[in-house]
Amino acid sequence: NINIYSPKTKKSLIKIDSISLTVLLEPLLNKILNVESLIAKNFKYYGINVDATLLKTYSLIKLNNFYSNNINFTKVETLSAKTIVIGDIMQISNIFIETELLQASGSGTLNITTKDVYVEMVGQIKSTQDLINKYKSNYPNELINEELPIIIAGPINALSVSVNLNHIIINKIEPIKEKIIDEIEEKILDKIKLPF
Repeated sequence: NINIYSPKTKKSLIKIDSISLTVLLEPLLNKILNVESLIAKNFKYYGINVDATLLKTYSLIKLNNFYSNNINFTKVETLSAKTIVIGDIMQISNIFIETELLQASGSGTLNITTKDVYVEMVGQIKSTQDLINKYKSNYPNELINEELPIIIAGPINALSVSVNLNHIIINKIEPIKEKIIDEIEEKILDKIKLPF
């Protein structure tokens, strides 16, 4: 087990059950850290719950409330990536992350000096029957097979996660837009009675 703590707060940031690294020796001799393979399993990132963020964002579209159990960590089942560190910048590629509800892949950077992270990913929700049963009416059925743009950014000890569902909102509204406009026009015309 590995525990990584915040130097400022002394609170746990990450707890990892298992991790494996494959580091290339040749670049290391030139002061370049090139991690050909990083695989972490069963770890927690404290500070934000990515699955709850996805469900809260989705609940806004559905105009209902999602109440999380206030667990303020993301339980990651699997994370894999390649990294290369040149100077103060860690370039991260081939990221694959899997949580209980989500699978995503992408790339990003970590500034080692400022500890700022910026990662762009595209994810999809998992659609197992167990998850559908667990989340019941909160399960985001409309997001099945949809690409979910995800941005993870900020200082490593206070990351923010955003899930952009704009394209899904547009796809849901577009088919009913004309019907709504026609109904509004009809109501307005009914209210306006011309004297001739």
